[in-house]
Amino acid sequence: QSHQTSDMSQLCAGSIINDLYILTAGHCTFKNTCQIPYVPQDLTVTVADHNIHSLNKGLIGITQSFTVKEIIRHENYCKSGKTIDNDIALLKLAKRMDLMNLKEVGMICLPDNPVSEYDHAYATAVEQKLTSDEEDKLFTSELNGVELIKFPNCALYPFPSHITENMFCAVYKTDTRDTCGGDSGGPLYIIENDSRYIQIGIVSFGPPGSKCAGLGVYTDIYKFLSWIREKSQDGTCG
Repeated sequence: QSHQTSDMSQLCAGSIINDLYILTAGHCTFKNTCQIPYVPQDLTVTVADHNIHSLNKGLIGITQSFTVKEIIRHENYCKSGKTIDNDIALLKLAKRMDLMNLKEVGMICLPDNPVSEYDHAYATAVEQKLTSDEEDKLFTSELNGVELIKFPNCALYPFPSHITENMFCAVYKTDTRDTCGGDSGGPLYIIENDSRYIQIGIVSFGPPGSKCAGLGVYTDIYKFLSWIREKSQDGTCG
């Protein structure tokens, strides 16, 4: 889990794919969708933190922040009319993470199989939520039991953009929670053999006015494997 922050205000989530790159959503790299792009100096990546206000209050030697050297957006993001297709980006860090000694975090695996093979499987998403205490601290937790839905069924929902083959839908089955605005860029993942965490989606968007109403649209990582590997090949996995 990573947070992308600007002036210590939380913008989006992301995931570690190697020691040099954070995978996130393309729209997280703009101040306004497709209008004002962030530059690397605007962003800070914070890892190993379940409370974004705790960086200077504890977890010494655990929580770490990294400056961003380069923002790599998909070349076709913001070029599809009314859709937010190709909603994917990579943040290249200015220095490598020491993943061998940073035990509290780890890399997530990329998928070997298309999302269709997980149809109606249950995945897990990461959510950010405010506590009710006086500081309104933002904590990370997990949404278990997110059911994947076939691509054609996505078009039945009133989303603000057209669904494309680069997206898939998921719905939280046990209540009306879903990933929300602050969760954008975060991972949707499957756990294999109780130990292998495989990211299959990136939190992209939901229906207008949903207020986390139990369903969402995710960027299909499998469709972008070649792009991810090409752009992040100078990173290492140890």
